[in-house]
Amino acid sequence: MGERPNRATTTRVLWGRDPGTTPMADAKKAMSPKSFSEAFGIGLTKTYEEIRAGRLIARKLGRRTIILPVDAEQWAASLPTVAGRPANSDAA
Repeated sequence: MGERPNRATTTRVLWGRDPGTTPMADAKKAMSPKSFSEAFGIGLTKTYEEIRAGRLIARKLGRRTIILPVDAEQWAASLPTVAGRPANSDAA
């Protein structure tokens, strides 16, 4: 059997961050605010609040609002940890 991919590899492939992908590959995986809210387990109202506050970048394509995977990833990484510290801070 083949080697099972680790979580980091799976995440990179899921979010279009696999080496060799292009910005167009990310655009093809863009999601609607509804899809984003379902994927991240938050309400649609909260999704729009995050967009209005400028914490989540959304783009317009005609009448459609889309969220690129890279923007969703950045939003998730910017959230505080449970302890209230940034995720990349050194633990003491």
